[in-house]
Amino acid sequence: MGKRRRKNAGEVMDSAEILPDDVLLAIFSHISTRDLLSRLALVCKRWLRLVKSQSVKELLPSVLCCYNCPWASLREEDFLKLWSCYSNCLEKVSLNGYKLGVDRVVSLIASCPNLKDLSVVSCPSLVPFYLEIIANILPVHLVNLDFHVDSQFHLKLPALFDRVLDAVSHRCPHLQKLDLDSCIQVSRDCLFRFLDLKMSIKSLNLCCDTVGWPELANIFVSLKHLEHLSIVSSKLNESADTSDEEDYLLDRRRMRSRMRLRNVEYASSLSDFKSYVTSFPCRLSSLRLYHSPHHSVSFTSAPSIALLKSLGHQIHHLHAQNVFNGGWHSISVWCAGLETLDLSHAKNKDLQLTGIEEVILCGLPRLLRNLKRIALPFVFDDVLVELGQFCPKLKELRFEGFSCKISKSTKKHLVTDRGVIAITEGCSELEVLSLSGCNKVTDSAIRELAFRCRKLKILHLSSCKKLTDIGVTILLQQLHGSLCLLDLVGCKNITKDIITSLSLLKEDQGFNIQVLAISKRLWASSEAELMKLKMCAPNLSVRVGSCKIIWDGFYHLRTW
Repeated sequence: MGKRRRKNAGEVMDSAEILPDDVLLAIFSHISTRDLLSRLALVCKRWLRLVKSQSVKELLPSVLCCYNCPWASLREEDFLKLWSCYSNCLEKVSLNGYKLGVDRVVSLIASCPNLKDLSVVSCPSLVPFYLEIIANILPVHLVNLDFHVDSQFHLKLPALFDRVLDAVSHRCPHLQKLDLDSCIQVSRDCLFRFLDLKMSIKSLNLCCDTVGWPELANIFVSLKHLEHLSIVSSKLNESADTSDEEDYLLDRRRMRSRMRLRNVEYASSLSDFKSYVTSFPCRLSSLRLYHSPHHSVSFTSAPSIALLKSLGHQIHHLHAQNVFNGGWHSISVWCAGLETLDLSHAKNKDLQLTGIEEVILCGLPRLLRNLKRIALPFVFDDVLVELGQFCPKLKELRFEGFSCKISKSTKKHLVTDRGVIAITEGCSELEVLSLSGCNKVTDSAIRELAFRCRKLKILHLSSCKKLTDIGVTILLQQLHGSLCLLDLVGCKNITKDIITSLSLLKEDQGFNIQVLAISKRLWASSEAELMKLKMCAPNLSVRVGSCKIIWDGFYHLRTW
């Protein structure tokens, strides 16, 4: 054994001398954890130099990402230290929730000559006034930009957000992705100035009440490389009968001279929308059109149906959180190539299923056979059976209706072992599954899940009251190497024996569970065992009373 180890060490040293720097850096870029990256520096002085100087290109302090982001759960001081140390090679930085002053942020951005991707999200000290300062020092070669600020400032500072968008569009001519979800009052003139620059934008996210269907048509016309579009605007909820045509005609006169420069006439009314969309096809593959932050436009209106008819065949990702409506049928007919479909509720709503809606919901999987991710407001066994039979590529299934107020007529449609087993038999690629609130699911279904869905990473079992230690133990034994998050909050029959099983499994090198959510009762009865478990599994996060994940749709599901 000793000779073999010395031989392997010699081979590593030989490769350290033979491989050129660029090849080694390409290899290092695939290292998934900070711990492994730091161990590379122990091989030889040359590797130490490369690791310290050039290997870190991304700094993404996400909260326990299931795909093992390299810099998970960084404290602010550690984050700043890494940023300062690797500023020369950083290409992607995410400021998520840190309390950094604007002077520090500006100096750090200025120290990154290769920065191509910047995200500033929910930083309490970076109020909107500071976004303009940051926008004016952005690097010219920036490709992706994401700005999010506190919503309390939205209605008060429309002129400021205009200046932010103007600064960004002129400072960063090579921008391909722009996410300004916070800018709810960008003026129509500012939007036109942005579109007139003919940038090669591939992804655009705006929360802007000045965008109606005519403005949307102009976005399609101007941004010919557009692949993803997200617009939140109350004007998208207007019909042709209620729209303010006078405003549109006024803007048409104002913009006509500009638009003539590219021989395009501005769409002056909702009736023009269909002809404009069909006349200027784009590369759109992802769409999110909302009239308020959690509610999609109705896909039964004339403009939305025209949009689906024209572009639906190329859309792969559709975010359409909404109340039950006939738009489900339009989506299934015109968007047969969908891979991601979000029909869930982000907020509590009264749920009632009519007979027609039950039929449409059951018919979706037959028409959408390429689905990989789907979120529904409510499911029952018949829907799960259809998904298992017709959607073999499915990787993520969520239904968050358990937290909503369910009508008495709908309560008869509850998920049982029959539906769960149907999913396990037909969807072996499943990685994320939410069974929260399914209080008729038993250990039998969980056993099938453990043996058939070997790639499962995230499993929500909260309030599954019929589950016992037997089923969960089998699940842990079979999936502890792939499972990253397990939610057992509200499972009344789960005891501290599960913690003992986890402690035994921790001795296996394949143990991968990073988040365990349990009830307060289980925490109180097994606190000592949990503390011992955390000592030997420092990467394990135990969350009590809730998994602390707020469902807000696929679009905002950045981390878990």
